[in-house]
Amino acid sequence: MAFPAISSDPIDLSPLPISPPKAFQPTFTSEAIEGLHSRIASARLPEQDFFWKDEDRRSWRLKPSLERVKEILKGWKQFDVKQFESEINKYPHFTTSIGWCERMHFIHVRSERKDAIPLMLIHGWPGSFLEFIHLIPSLTFPSSSNDPAFHLIIPSLPGFAYSSAPPSSTSGTGDYLGYSRLLDSLMRGLGYDRYAAQGGDWGSAHVRALGSRFHKQDGTGCRAVHFNFMPVSPSPGIKLAQQLPDWILTRVVPWLYDQEHCRMIAKANYFEANLVYYKVQCERFAQLSYGLLDSPSGLASWIGAFFGISLLETYPFLSKLCPPIHPESVESAPSGGKTDEALLKTLCLYWFTKTSGTAMIPYAANPYLPDIHRDSKNYLEVPTGYSDYPWEIVNTPFVWAKKNANIIWHARALKGGHFAAIEEPDIFVQHLKRAFAPGGGGKELPEDTIVKGLWDEERKKGWPAAAAAQE
Repeated sequence: MAFPAISSDPIDLSPLPISPPKAFQPTFTSEAIEGLHSRIASARLPEQDFFWKDEDRRSWRLKPSLERVKEILKGWKQFDVKQFESEINKYPHFTTSIGWCERMHFIHVRSERKDAIPLMLIHGWPGSFLEFIHLIPSLTFPSSSNDPAFHLIIPSLPGFAYSSAPPSSTSGTGDYLGYSRLLDSLMRGLGYDRYAAQGGDWGSAHVRALGSRFHKQDGTGCRAVHFNFMPVSPSPGIKLAQQLPDWILTRVVPWLYDQEHCRMIAKANYFEANLVYYKVQCERFAQLSYGLLDSPSGLASWIGAFFGISLLETYPFLSKLCPPIHPESVESAPSGGKTDEALLKTLCLYWFTKTSGTAMIPYAANPYLPDIHRDSKNYLEVPTGYSDYPWEIVNTPFVWAKKNANIIWHARALKGGHFAAIEEPDIFVQHLKRAFAPGGGGKELPEDTIVKGLWDEERKKGWPAAAAAQE
């Protein structure tokens, strides 16, 4: 698979001009909803499941099952779209133009607390701003005065939801650096000269760029970052995995490595072996997008395969080779439940905004995601936090993660996976509050590594003291 190379040329990362934000209200018309329901009712599906059975990693070829697709479509047709519209409009939406991005969409909620920290929450694929809206009350208006409060900025990345797609894939425009320049310009345009950023999945690439490239010597820019996904290796010459045979994983790896490294190697091997979606979205995203834009069943089957499926379901020996560090996490592998509702909301947003194609651009326009994380130019000197969820697709050992970042706060969650903010919102919120609390909020588990809080240095300088935001 051919990925764009990481650029070695100097790129202008200065703030871009930004227009005054305008209030915006997402709406889904009755005509659009009726059109969706009509297409779902007339969906053409196979008469039966595919005929062969696979018990190894190739079983991904058969997912999602016909039964699962029918279940998703039935739920989607019954889904109350207008109620969903009301739900997302509980919070203030805005749009602005920034440089080449004609329309940048974001949610902006300011806390009443004078000591609130400006925090940008950045989604990935197949995500959106929907990953975070249910967290807004807990983070902006915490029940305890001892918990940090946040001014929240939740953008839609270019090409997602209501944000315009990039006009070019060139470095500094359509890639992660170009997107991150927009995000930095947005924060500064809102009056936040000092801010923090959080992200997982592709959001983690933009968070890394903000922390490494937009951390200015004059004391402005991104001052701290937090990840819930950090796929790195100790050096560019070492891959996360080499698609090793199962007998090496089950016999040799446990003999050579400790449990933390076993988990990383086994899951990374699984990830590498199932990268076909990544390849398609990297090299054939335009070809795929026509089908997803036109067919609810196509969109449901493509995106639906990523929600509610546990790694254990597809790769059973993972539980024997690399169980979570804590035994109580074994029974918490995410499947269904909260993610089913999130899936229907995600499908609605992608369908009505017609962005299933442009949302794949990060795969096509960027280097391989782990390469972005391990690139020496993206080393994080800013205070960095990392929450490791037991059923994440890759668990990076702390000793590896700290080679690529100044990690001063590292904690393990007992539950949750790749969609942590959706699967375990209470844990996600508590980790953020602890990470940005004075001193880092203390240890919860013995393995947690808490040196200090991510915002401690800024507090010493008298921050937050953000200028009044332009709304």
